[in-house]
Amino acid sequence: MSEFKGKTVLVTGAGGGIGGTTARLFGEAGARVVVTDINAKAGEETARSVTDAGGEGIFIAADISSQPDVDKLFDAIFSRFGRLDHAVNCAGIDPEVVPDPEWDFDVYQKVMAVNVNSVFLCMRREIQHMREVAQGTIVNLSSNAGLQGVPTKPVYCASKHAVMGLTRSAGLQYGRMGVRINAICPGATRTQMIMPNIEKIPGGEAVMNTALPIKRMAEPIEMAKAIMFLSSEAAAYMIGAALTFDGGLTAGMSPWEGN
Repeated sequence: MSEFKGKTVLVTGAGGGIGGTTARLFGEAGARVVVTDINAKAGEETARSVTDAGGEGIFIAADISSQPDVDKLFDAIFSRFGRLDHAVNCAGIDPEVVPDPEWDFDVYQKVMAVNVNSVFLCMRREIQHMREVAQGTIVNLSSNAGLQGVPTKPVYCASKHAVMGLTRSAGLQYGRMGVRINAICPGATRTQMIMPNIEKIPGGEAVMNTALPIKRMAEPIEMAKAIMFLSSEAAAYMIGAALTFDGGLTAGMSPWEGN
């Protein structure tokens, strides 16, 4: 029997990409998956796919950069299920790569609101519950850009570094209380979010792939499996960790260089 069968799982940003694939994988393991996304149509489709996979999919629309929306989301979860066993904070945005960084404060505020504030607001409620029951896991979606700089993306990098700071500090503080908090740091993954960025690179995907020792982009299912691992008992000794899943990029090579 799967260790996730009958467990209550929250996946944010689950309308597609890594979040949607992760939600379906938890569904295959028999979990009750609360899917949330600002895009209602996409979120409902993911929830149906969770149920079709053998789990129970429930969609709750929310703008998780908004504290009132986040509180309504968690109030609904605890009212319906009374518990939350696993949380995956996947929601995020990645502005298109531009030739020269545009230091636009409105863009900065939007990226920080979605990529950082949402993680803080969700963790605030997730930890509050999990520490009371002395168990639970949280996986935050950072990035290889949360571990190194990327040309033309200072704001995105800052946001993902912030996610790592939240993960490490909260992991240290609450690990002793039975709450395991870790992050996954993906590299280039084939999702709708990243494709506009790749199109801005001269030569596109073929040129980008030359920077990767593995010579290809990742697929969302590969990231979803890694998230499942971090949520499982197999990762019981991991606290505040950054699981780098980037095809070797942060091992030392720079983007779009090398052969």
